[in-house]
This record gives sequence, C-alpha cells and structure tokens, in this order.
Amino acid sequence: MTLNPLLAEIKAAALTLRPGESNDEAIRRISLAFQAIHNMAVIVGFEEVAAFSVHVGDLLTQLGNGSVPVTDPLPGLIVAAADQIRLLLIAAQGGPPVDVSLQAALLETAFQMAEPTLMVTKARELEEEASVQDAIVLPSLQNVV
Repeated sequence: MTLNPLLAEIKAAALTLRPGESNDEAIRRISLAFQAIHNMAVIVGFEEVAAFSVHVGDLLTQLGNGSVPVTDPLPGLIVAAADQIRLLLIAAQGGPPVDVSLQAALLETAFQMAEPTLMVTKARELEEEASVQDAIVLPSLQNVV
C-alpha cells in the first residue's frame, strides 16, 4: 500500500499553515488526506495506522471548525504525524517496529492542543445526554408514585 502522495500532500499543506491567517484550504487538504489514509488503513487491516490517524484527525476537526487556532508548532506536529504514519506503514508490512515513545509524544502534543475544546465538547455532550435521560426517566417515575 503506497500512501506517499497523500503523505506528501499532508506535509506540503502543513508547511503553508500560518497563525492568524486563513488556513481553511490547507486544513481541508490535510484533513482529507488523513481521512483517506484512515479509510485505506481500515480496509487493509492496519489498525495502528487507522487509530493514529483518527487521533490526529480529532485535532484537525477542531482546527477546521475554528475552535483550536493554528499555532507555530502545528505545522511541525502535522509533518511529524505524517512521518509517523509512514513508519507505522513500514512496520505493518514487516519493517522495524515503531518507536512508541515518539508516537506517544506526538499524540500527547495533539491532545494538549485540542484538549480544552474537546473537554468542553465532551462536557456538553454529557450534559445533553443527562438532559435526555432525565426527560425519559422523570415521566416514568411519575407513573410509579
């Protein structure tokens, strides 16, 4: 499975990202490439590639909707994530194992960038879920009393 064109697209688009500027097109290109990699990895059973691309995709979603800003370290993180996917693909095809500490550090950085927004989003989802459950449970309890 060759994903070199997609990885090259990710890197090229990442290097155009600039804080404080409109980055919509670059973020769209990067997101589409990561989605394509994820889908191909799922199809051929490269679970580690699929899982890693989903985690990076979470950050890209936040970037795309504007809830996480483009910062100076972001292009380097995205390029490193593309390199990590290449290494994961090599390992999945019988190559040398991937340095899990590097992968963990990349994911930790991505989570830190997206974390405040993800935490708020998760809290809202839990709130909405609780409201729906209350609306379902309360009427049924009234019938018991």
